[in-house]
Amino acid sequence: MATSPELVFHSIVTASVNVWAVEFGLTKVGLVANTRAPVPVSSLMFAAIHRRVDTLTMLLPQSDPQAVNDQGRDALMLATRAGRLDCVRALLPVSDVKARDSWGVSAVVAARTRGMREIVECLEAAVLARDEQDALE
Repeated sequence: MATSPELVFHSIVTASVNVWAVEFGLTKVGLVANTRAPVPVSSLMFAAIHRRVDTLTMLLPQSDPQAVNDQGRDALMLATRAGRLDCVRALLPVSDVKARDSWGVSAVVAARTRGMREIVECLEAAVLARDEQDALE
């Protein structure tokens, strides 16, 4: 019987008590914890897509939030496309909110296109804050 990636992810995260156990378990099933090379999905991306904020925050110190999948999307972009406001908020401090995927689409544009008002407001506030910070430097 085949097991879905979501079920495997959930069982690893639920049974694990620390980040190393999560990363080891996810690596064993083919999810990479930290990479910049295009991969189908990293464990951080998977956590962002499946609204596992607890796991996401546990993986962040050991993960590269700028890592992208084969479509040029990072964890922030994937959380945005999945409509995961809580994950978007958790990723914003460590993500490039202006990054664009292989088609030139940013997280803000993706959220706006999908009518995700709260996520758009959150991302636009982050863009404005980063622009103001850049202007001061």
